[in-house]
Amino acid sequence: MKTTFFKKVGLFIGAFIFTIGFASNSGVHAAVDYSGGLMDKMVMTLSDTESKGSKSTYALTDNNEATSAIIEKWNTPSTAVDHAVGIFNGTVTANAIRVKADFDVSIGLFDSTGKAILPTYWYTVKANQADGRLIYLPTTYKGIAKVNLFNYSNTRTVSVSEFQLYNITPPANPLDLEASADESSIGLTWNEVATATSYTIKRSTTANGPYTTVATGVNKANYTDPDVTSGTTYYYIVTAVNPIGESVNSNEASAIIESNGQVDPEPEQPTTPEPEEPTTPEQPEQPSTNRAIFVVTMTTGLEKEFDLSMKEVNDFINWYEAKQAGSGKASYAIDKHDNNKGPFKSRKDYILFDRVLTFEVSEY
Repeated sequence: MKTTFFKKVGLFIGAFIFTIGFASNSGVHAAVDYSGGLMDKMVMTLSDTESKGSKSTYALTDNNEATSAIIEKWNTPSTAVDHAVGIFNGTVTANAIRVKADFDVSIGLFDSTGKAILPTYWYTVKANQADGRLIYLPTTYKGIAKVNLFNYSNTRTVSVSEFQLYNITPPANPLDLEASADESSIGLTWNEVATATSYTIKRSTTANGPYTTVATGVNKANYTDPDVTSGTTYYYIVTAVNPIGESVNSNEASAIIESNGQVDPEPEQPTTPEPEEPTTPEQPEQPSTNRAIFVVTMTTGLEKEFDLSMKEVNDFINWYEAKQAGSGKASYAIDKHDNNKGPFKSRKDYILFDRVLTFEVSEY
């Protein structure tokens, strides 16, 4: 004798069987990972009522689409095994399901007293949705002690390969957001988030926001923003969304389309340029006088100025570089020539190597 209300009538009342179009995050799945659910490896029983039956199977919860269980058509005969029953050790909370079956099935959730938790008693998953996709329930249901999968067809059996409940949390934030510009748009890419059903794109013209939403419902891990102006730097963040909630922000990425048509995919903050290493200059064309004003600045700040031939200047430079390399005298004598004042035959300035700060050559 059947104890379920639906076994007593020849048709279903719409208030109890409710077929809905669930939100999903993908199309047809060829190979689905069902793991991570609340029923992993749960032993279910096949029964002719909503209560635990005598025939056990875990083909529905083994994450293997190659195994299956046959759920008989209901009420034909009255002892038909048309339920698969799973009983939890305690209670669980769920907000999503996956089903892999070859026909419509209905899902029932019950508390520890046997009372139906779903407001419509059953949710029906149509055959075109029973392909393993993740189906979000309209809300999060708590206190689930028992779950039923029911074949409400009275004309055919149903082969069920997998059945799983999940408690999905809001998605993680997208990682590795990158922005790149071409001549008229900015493209974004980021790492896909497994539990996201869509993404929201936000941007700003200042670093770290505030951000304005420019696109919602983006269903791929990339986006092209065509509404950009050359010469403006745009800063972007992305959030992942599912029916449970929205993630925190991704990292920020920026790009600019330069006014001259050149693109800069990631503008850099201005930095102080590194000083260039001194190089030995090529010998310039000699001026007609072949002379120079040679100014030596000492470490004390004192400047010494000489009017020398370029040969004398080059001799000083050669001495300085040799001494810097570790050879040569500690001082160098510079002839003052026309600056020889008084009764002296000659006057020379002796420049100490370790007292030289800089020297300047101005040819004329």
